[in-house]
Amino acid sequence: MTLFLAFTLVPAIEIYLLIQIGQVIGGFETFFLIILTGIVGANLARSQGFALLRKIEQESQQGFPQSTTVAEGILILIGGVLLITPGVVTDLAGLLFIFPLSRKLLAPRVLKGLQSRAQVRYGGGQAGWPPSAQQPPFSSSDQGNDGHFKHPVK
Repeated sequence: MTLFLAFTLVPAIEIYLLIQIGQVIGGFETFFLIILTGIVGANLARSQGFALLRKIEQESQQGFPQSTTVAEGILILIGGVLLITPGVVTDLAGLLFIFPLSRKLLAPRVLKGLQSRAQVRYGGGQAGWPPSAQQPPFSSSDQGNDGHFKHPVK
């Protein structure tokens, strides 16, 4: 169903809206508007992306980047693609994903969605684990004196 929406319904709505806009402001003006939003969108995504990369770099120097910062990066990437894609609905969604205020509000929701899709299960009966194994994937014996996990050399 998601693919149907992405590849059929959204482009059909976009074409309809572009035709309606073209009838109101003219064909050349509509074409110019599509080109203009693509250029502005690419530049906006680039500037916001570089600003976020600097933030990730600063957070990395202090430890690990916050997960919401990474989610904001995903939103900027998606927003940039949507702004480059011709259309009214995709431009509005792209702007929503790129503007800092709305992006900060959306990032925790994106994280929650990603976390719910990427649940990891541990325990017996899974691939690579015989059903009789009761040992978790990592135990305290796998850690060195410094608290880091040992990596076997193969």
